[in-house]
Amino acid sequence: MAAGDCSNFSVGASSSFIWFAARPLAELAAYDFAVLDYCVNDGLMIRSGANTLRNWEASMRAMFAELRAAGCEPLMLILPSLHTMRGNNPLRPAARALAAECRVPFLDGFELMERVLAMEPALALDDLFRDPAHLHPALSRQVGRALVEAVGKLPSRQTGLGATAPTCPVAYRLRDVTEWMAEDRLVERATSLVKRRFLLLSDGEEVACPVDPGERLVGVALDLAKSNGTLAASGDGMWLKSWTNPYFREWLGVERAMVFSILPFMGAVMPGEDGTIRISVQPDAAAKPDESWGPIGTSADHPASLCLSGLVFERDADVLDIPLPFEAAPDLLALMDAEVPRLIAEAARAIQMAK
Repeated sequence: MAAGDCSNFSVGASSSFIWFAARPLAELAAYDFAVLDYCVNDGLMIRSGANTLRNWEASMRAMFAELRAAGCEPLMLILPSLHTMRGNNPLRPAARALAAECRVPFLDGFELMERVLAMEPALALDDLFRDPAHLHPALSRQVGRALVEAVGKLPSRQTGLGATAPTCPVAYRLRDVTEWMAEDRLVERATSLVKRRFLLLSDGEEVACPVDPGERLVGVALDLAKSNGTLAASGDGMWLKSWTNPYFREWLGVERAMVFSILPFMGAVMPGEDGTIRISVQPDAAAKPDESWGPIGTSADHPASLCLSGLVFERDADVLDIPLPFEAAPDLLALMDAEVPRLIAEAARAIQMAK
């Protein structure tokens, strides 16, 4: 596949939980491939205890099944952040194992960066990154080129291989605030990619969301640019969800575009006897250092606020066996092995020139 044959539609970034909001934005059947790049943010959340490998794997299995059902083949890409290159990232072995089980084409960006450092001794690890979370633009471009060129080398997808992989044992849905709140309570926020409606809550306000039978609350969709504090979800018990939010602190007092995110809970909230879950926000009680941004203090100095877009619910689902289209998970970097030195050399020249 030549680069000129490739067009794309991006749904933006967050944790893998954003899939449940972003999937209606694209007509999946119109695309041959979907690149799933859920490593940096999910890895940071798992390392900090804000998410679990179980949640991540469930999200990925749900994506694989929906994409393949639409005729769109998933490609799994994992990219490092600066500090995950320096230490252990729990998602790297988990991603490789899941790709192997589900026979999803896989590109290990950690391995590619290791090869960059081995082939270009003049470059230090810090040179490979624009900031602690993102690769240098020159390397990002080459990763994109490698993906496009590797897709053209993939073996043909097959039917009748007899191999299957199980789908996710739970189903998710994002219940938008527009489904259960009056229109006059909502405001619109947007980026160049996404436009959504939000409910603004301040400290002391509470709203009730009706819950369908068999569902439990497992995540919250919000605008991080206008959210601060700790979310309280109460039904049959209570769950507190705190988030360390550099966006709010960096942009305090400045009007910024939406920073849409979906954050998972570490557990599930069941509805109360009235069939609802009640949502409120309260000030944080203490500072919560974050490895990726450094200690950023406490939000208790600022009023609690929640810019709520929706709630993610989970329910048990039948496990189905979906047919697999490859004999084994194609290693996209191995398919590009002959071209990798050229891509690395071009990126290294661009990085050196930019210094």
